Amino acid sequence: MMSGKRNLTRENLEQVLNLPEEESIMAKFLRDNQIHNIAELQEIQENMPLAMMYYNQEEQSEPYLFRKISSTSTVKSVYFDSSNTNSSPSSLSSDTLDHDMNILLSLGLEGRVHFNIMLAGDSGLGKSTFIQTYLALKFFDISSSIFHEDKGIYPATKDITHNQAVKTLDNLTLLVDMVDTPGYGGDFKDIKAWINYIERFLITQIKLFYKRNSSNPETIKDDTRIHLCMYFVEGPKLKENDIYALKILQKYVNVIPILAKADICTIEEIKRFKKNIIKQAQYEDIVFFDCVSCLGSLKDELFSGPLGLSPPFAIISGITLVELNERCIYGRQYPWGIADMNNPRHCDYLLFNRFLIGYFLQSAIKSTKILSDRVFLEQSQLKKQKKESAKQQKLASRIGKAAIFPLAAAALIGYFSLKKRM
Repeated sequence: MMSGKRNLTRENLEQVLNLPEEESIMAKFLRDNQIHNIAELQEIQENMPLAMMYYNQEEQSEPYLFRKISSTSTVKSVYFDSSNTNSSPSSLSSDTLDHDMNILLSLGLEGRVHFNIMLAGDSGLGKSTFIQTYLALKFFDISSSIFHEDKGIYPATKDITHNQAVKTLDNLTLLVDMVDTPGYGGDFKDIKAWINYIERFLITQIKLFYKRNSSNPETIKDDTRIHLCMYFVEGPKLKENDIYALKILQKYVNVIPILAKADICTIEEIKRFKKNIIKQAQYEDIVFFDCVSCLGSLKDELFSGPLGLSPPFAIISGITLVELNERCIYGRQYPWGIADMNNPRHCDYLLFNRFLIGYFLQSAIKSTKILSDRVFLEQSQLKKQKKESAKQQKLASRIGKAAIFPLAAAALIGYFSLKKRM
């Protein structure tokens, strides 16, 4: 049971129930549960969609179910423009990038370190928005100079797109590349066409890495390999297309499952969806990136969060920057309130953000070497086999042609010999 007062009055309840159809997620919930008064509402509040929670304007540290519908607060949705920023870490991020960099330095990392993360999965799950939000929060300072009017939902990604950011601290330069990919539900006619497209990209990045660093393998100048794949799924479980894709992706890259659209699920639904995904993966022999072994004594945090075990990490889809009473909140705005990305009862972003660079990076890079070495060897052997096969076909063709001439010559000799006798 959540603490704090409930800002839903009899009048507000009537307004909620009469919201337009496109804004009626809460209305549907109330009708489905036959909620007609505040007492009934309080009894089932733990099962409410997380989108119905928000930060109260007066006591911002306490989560509440609703903002008053009649509130006159100014709420402005904005998107982050990374071209107008400086390089200081965001004050909105709980763990700054400097903290992550210091962890990497303590692990002995130095020089240029690449961390390439690919986002993949079905269309419309918020992959592009997540990239823009994460890079904005992690690498730049959010200030009023970069507030713009809401540009709406990001258009569907048509091509593979690189989104890069750089941070230097002491003798360590971190180069992060978040690679956006088209969803398989977009322009691709089927899942096989999509996974072939992604598979070719991953193989190309591996080949490019070995080509550029073949002269001195000990000194990596430019790491083009994909070290981690954030694979976005939607509850209640993995689709057949997801299972098919994950079985292939795990051959080339470390995969972390991301449960999208957490803001329209209840806490219990999120916990159940996560368990479904893990059980399916185990049954289908899908192996996810080992987050636990990276964390040491911190590993218990993956199992003790308000939203259950992680991974999968639950995230809010369609994130915007909302300005509420001079306070900036990254999340998603609804008529009844805001789903806050930095609230651990709404999603797992804080947990994922804390561990991604400082803890997952080194292990992901090490395991990528094992995967990429195997893939490169297989591709080299495949190339040799194709070359040998082509050579054999060419030789067989020559032998075939050469065999024709003796036969033709023998036939001619026989013909003229017979003619001479006659």
